Amino acid sequence: MRLAQFIQENKDLIIEEWVNYAQNYIEPALSMGSKMIEDHISEMLDQIPEEMKKFQTKEEREEKSKNLEKVLEHDNKPSKLHGEQRVDIGFDIVHVSSEFRALRASVLRLYDEKIGIEGGEQKFEDIIRFNEAIDRAWMHSVARYHNLMDQSKNWFLGILGHDLRSPLASISSIQELLEKTEDLSPDGKELIQHSKTSIKRMNDLIRNLLELTNLRLGTGITINKTSCDLTSQCKHVIEEFKITYPNADIHLNSPGPINGQWDQLRIGQVISNLTTNALRYGKPGGPVDINVSAEDEKAIISVHNEGEPIPENKKEIIFKGMFKDTDSNSESKQSSFGFGLFIVNKIAEAHEGKVELESDKEHGTTFNVILPRY
Repeated sequence: MRLAQFIQENKDLIIEEWVNYAQNYIEPALSMGSKMIEDHISEMLDQIPEEMKKFQTKEEREEKSKNLEKVLEHDNKPSKLHGEQRVDIGFDIVHVSSEFRALRASVLRLYDEKIGIEGGEQKFEDIIRFNEAIDRAWMHSVARYHNLMDQSKNWFLGILGHDLRSPLASISSIQELLEKTEDLSPDGKELIQHSKTSIKRMNDLIRNLLELTNLRLGTGITINKTSCDLTSQCKHVIEEFKITYPNADIHLNSPGPINGQWDQLRIGQVISNLTTNALRYGKPGGPVDINVSAEDEKAIISVHNEGEPIPENKKEIIFKGMFKDTDSNSESKQSSFGFGLFIVNKIAEAHEGKVELESDKEHGTTFNVILPRY
């Protein structure tokens, strides 16, 4: 008996083993009824034998074994629906994967009990095709599960970012009222100044969080170009930093107005994110130098700080928004470099520009944002 035929004739027994496994070994399924656990397994067990019967050359098999796109190129609706349902009932990615591992083991064990040593080369061929079909169903299910979880996470982050703005605005208003109190002590003034710095930091984090959410949901970075002077924009951002970071040593070097067509708010965001990064990760108390220059049809914003260089193997991934400096012993530097550099890179790309990084022990760290002027 061929394996495809065996699966079709013993589908009920295979489904029973699927349910027993889930009810005994997968925590979210321990108290679930069999109908919910069965989900789309019946449709998958109809599809797997049909796929096994299709002719496939050795070259096609080789390509499919190595190329994930080939595995996912044809729709597999039952497996996708299975992944969706597992998200809804609280399975994690390990639970979903373990179901397919158990299904594979059950089918092969039952088939071996049925035909024993019979079948020879044909049995070997059937097992290979069955493993390919199981892997394809598993990949479709996991891919759909992952996409839905990622969407849910992004929506959650977006809602969180928006909801945090209101209480933060209230705190900022209360702080402004306290600052106007005439009999405020020097210690009180210092505490208010510290709270201003914290509020600015929180606002920056929320803004970057919302930008990251929009990017991951596919809305992208919106650019509205107008006539803009980079030097004036840098001065404005530095003035804001000196209010909230009065002890920061920030210098601006510019030959004068540098005009071009850019999104003024986005450019301000670039300067702010890079300056925040330099203050946070540069040498404590060390200077932050912001240089603005122009070369032909290009303008360059450079933000430099002294201190420990960024390791070579981490220079690329810091623009991906998920990098953590796990090599540092400092608790403050255990946290992520943040989404700031990721946003900076996306804003530069939206302006058809780029970001370059130079970092070594002798010269410190410099981020160069290169933008077309028109």
